[in-house]
Amino acid sequence: MNNKNQPVSLSEIGKKLGIEGGVSMLAVAEKIGYTIKPIELSELDKAVDKYLNNEVHSA
Repeated sequence: MNNKNQPVSLSEIGKKLGIEGGVSMLAVAEKIGYTIKPIELSELDKAVDKYLNNEVHSA
């Protein structure tokens, strides 16, 4: 998860999920099952971290 002083980067969020090339917020949201709209980048980043944390613990 990003420090509050660091800006959130969509490309960094995509890298966390293994998405390369053109990353869209919609593609990230669909991959993790994020359904809250409108999509806010900072909230999406938190949801990705939570998703990845759950994936690690369920493996």
